[in-house]
Amino acid sequence: MSMLMVPMMISPIAVGLIWKLLLHPDLGIVNYVLDVIGIGGADWLASPKTALMTIVFIEVWQWTPFVMVLIYAGLLSMPEEPFEAATIDGQAVGSSSAT
Repeated sequence: MSMLMVPMMISPIAVGLIWKLLLHPDLGIVNYVLDVIGIGGADWLASPKTALMTIVFIEVWQWTPFVMVLIYAGLLSMPEEPFEAATIDGQAVGSSSAT
């Protein structure tokens, strides 16, 4: 669980620098892997067509663990009584909205 939190714990400046190095057009590992596969890389941060989607991807990568922890904490804090009442009323175990 703690490995999922690593992107959120890294400072946004460090995340920016890391991804800038990963997406470098000549030295970045992303373009290298794409070249090895045969797709060919791009200049991810220089082109207006790819820059916005790249930045959105990086932001989603960084903040998804935080949202998941919030959702998980919310699910854990839900009371058991509604689920017990649904089971008594005959609702199937897997059809509950929170399971």
